[in-house]
Amino acid sequence: MESESSTASPSLSELTIEGRDLLNHLEAHLAKIEGVDKLLKISNYATKIILASSFLPETSTLVRRLKSFESSVEVSRKAFRIGKFIQCINALRNSHFDSKQELFLSVVANVGECLYYFVEQFIWLVYSGLIDHK
Repeated sequence: MESESSTASPSLSELTIEGRDLLNHLEAHLAKIEGVDKLLKISNYATKIILASSFLPETSTLVRRLKSFESSVEVSRKAFRIGKFIQCINALRNSHFDSKQELFLSVVANVGECLYYFVEQFIWLVYSGLIDHK
């Protein structure tokens, strides 16, 4: 006869992948993706600099292509940042505080950053057309 605990679904903190809990595993995966995000960020800003300079005439087909590329890179960066708010949750979860002041400041900082990334995902979903803006 099986016990009730074996049939109950595990809590989020009990989920493990390769010896790590789920949030730590996701954070490690996001750290790898962050390198791609940085590369996209560099190419995005390089494109912005080229477009802002007077190097290329405004009527050039290359300018239109660069503007299209810049827009595509911005959307791609948003996609690569999916789940980034999990890193903020993990940072707060794994922190140890010596005082209530440190706890308060860390909660404010991490919750603010987490909220920013979470809302950014909804904006991206609306912009990409996956969620109706109405």
